[in-house]
Amino acid sequence: MKSIYRNRHCFARDIEGQTHYYAVYGKETVEVNKEIYDCLQQSYEHEWSLERTERNHKELSYDQLIDDIALQDRHGKPPLILCYSSAEEEYLRDLESNEEERLLSRLHDEIQRLRSENQSIITTYITGSKGVNQVARDLGISERTVYNRRLRIAKKIGKKLLKGGRK
Repeated sequence: MKSIYRNRHCFARDIEGQTHYYAVYGKETVEVNKEIYDCLQQSYEHEWSLERTERNHKELSYDQLIDDIALQDRHGKPPLILCYSSAEEEYLRDLESNEEERLLSRLHDEIQRLRSENQSIITTYITGSKGVNQVARDLGISERTVYNRRLRIAKKIGKKLLKGGRK
């Protein structure tokens, strides 16, 4: 069998019970550590696999290419440019997005139907503790009361939204 000479390769040798790792580039041979050897070995094997595939006139599938790149990447994530979504995934994503938009629209409608006092209380979800403090002062009630009313109003709105109807 004819041996194929490669000008880039790596190999390991046992010398006096210890394994030494070498990388060859052209005519230069250099001793390397195990981590570099593993990385080079994986890279060269991948390169040789691609060469064999080309010689056999076989094409790699897109999924095989992504898997190969993911194997080379130590973190296991393929490059974002190679990530794609199917038409089914796009359709489902659009459905989810439309459903979220409808829900937000209904939430906005329910908030608009509230009395102005309750609207200011419910908007404290957005404004945070400073808003709670301000609303409590404006309405002449304690902050605890604002929190309790806010929770009660939010639960009522949540029930209406889950039912899908209006009361």
